[in-house]
Amino acid sequence: MAEPARDNSNLAVPIRHRLQFRVLFLVLAMVVVTVGTSNWMLARLIESQLNETLQRETLRIGEHLADEFRGPLMMHSVESIEQHLDLVAADPGLGFVQIEDRAGHVMAERINNTDLYDHFTSHMGEQNERVALTQSRPTLLGYARSPEARVLRTPIFSTNGVMGAPDLLGHVTFVVVDPAHRATLQKMRALVIGVVCIACLISVPLTALLMRRLTRPLRRIMRAITMLASGGEVPSLPLKREDELGMLARSVAETAERLSRARTELVLANASLEQQVEDRTAALNAANRRLEVEIETKNEFLRTVSHDLNAPLRNIAGMTTMLRRRFGETLPEEVNHRLERISANVELESAMLDDLLELSRIRTRPGDCEAVDLNELISGITQALEHELAERGIACGIEAPLPTIDVERNLARQVFLNLIDNAAKYMGERPTRSIAISHKLEPGWLKVSVADTGPGIAPSDQQRVFQVFRRGSEAGTSSVPGRGIGLASVRAVVEHWGGEIGLESEVGVGSTFTVSIPASRIVSAELGSPRSKSAA
Repeated sequence: MAEPARDNSNLAVPIRHRLQFRVLFLVLAMVVVTVGTSNWMLARLIESQLNETLQRETLRIGEHLADEFRGPLMMHSVESIEQHLDLVAADPGLGFVQIEDRAGHVMAERINNTDLYDHFTSHMGEQNERVALTQSRPTLLGYARSPEARVLRTPIFSTNGVMGAPDLLGHVTFVVVDPAHRATLQKMRALVIGVVCIACLISVPLTALLMRRLTRPLRRIMRAITMLASGGEVPSLPLKREDELGMLARSVAETAERLSRARTELVLANASLEQQVEDRTAALNAANRRLEVEIETKNEFLRTVSHDLNAPLRNIAGMTTMLRRRFGETLPEEVNHRLERISANVELESAMLDDLLELSRIRTRPGDCEAVDLNELISGITQALEHELAERGIACGIEAPLPTIDVERNLARQVFLNLIDNAAKYMGERPTRSIAISHKLEPGWLKVSVADTGPGIAPSDQQRVFQVFRRGSEAGTSSVPGRGIGLASVRAVVEHWGGEIGLESEVGVGSTFTVSIPASRIVSAELGSPRSKSAA
């Protein structure tokens, strides 16, 4: 059988760029982090250098102011101090200047930046303790109202003192303001942001272009794999590359070739297998037809033989009856006895032929199905056998209500009548005599059990009791009447329903026959009240 042609015109391979987006995002993140971190560190370094420069400038100004006001303080001339302050305060780089005496009282001050001065004076109480620890040298108070401002409190000493040690004359406190400092920092921050943005603008298109170029052979390989999976024709691949992509392309091409050969072999094997299946199917159909013909022939033979044999048996029975009626008084006793045995054997053979005909009818003409209430059916059977059960002292009852099933009523009655009648007949002289009918629902099955407390059946006889004209070895040696057709008919009926018959038995304990009926035959599982037991 040839492989059907494939229409690959509508095969669309969706191209996704997730890998490119991920790499692009990763590169962009690396660029932002690397460039941003480098520029941030450079800005911090420049800011540190600016702060050191501003601090050195503040210390230099502090030394200059201490020299400037040393003379006025030594002369205790407030007027001179204010004149010098007017000159110093003219410098726009100073936010404010305070001159204190040695006791810490403000002698004079000039304010150029009110905001800085207000903030400084509100924190003076917190700074005095630190100032008291550093009376011998200029001290930066650690206060910065803004990055361009530095506060310095510098002691002013006299040029000569007792025992050569200079005396403390007072302090000069001032704020140095450098507007260029803030502007420089703002330019640095703008430069950092600009460099990061430029790096991103440059890296994004370059990375996208590079990734598109690098992933082009990978996309071709992806298309080839997709077409290979869908059974289409594999496009050309970059087989001449010597890198990992070239190795992958050659592997895909080799795999495609192997799959093509395997697909061809599979098509040929499939064609051969289909032909074999067709041949086997034809042979099985022919065998089934032959088997159906043989079964029909056998059933017809059974019906014919049973019918044809009944005629001579009836003739024999009629002749023996006529002989006994006409010559019975003149015939010897032995002859009369033999004629009686002939009549009994004829009746037995006729009954066996009738059983064979009934078994043939079960398999060929079972009848119409209807809803059969098992509670009502089995209760009717136990009532019909009530006299026999009472004579034998056997208690029989339904342990739980039974459902309604869709089967042939006459066959259902035959099944449970045979099972209950067999249990009663073979009960024997048991100390406990009872028959219990119960059921249980399992997945896909309804199982109805008939359990008795009889003598049980030996394991070697448990299969043969279901065969036609076969009985258990214990039954064969007893005086229990029977022809061995009952359980065979039970099995035929249950198998006709699509179920099976099972047997569990233990010698000396009892036997349980279980009829398994497909759950599809259950009409209703809404059960009524349990039936009362009938006892001897």
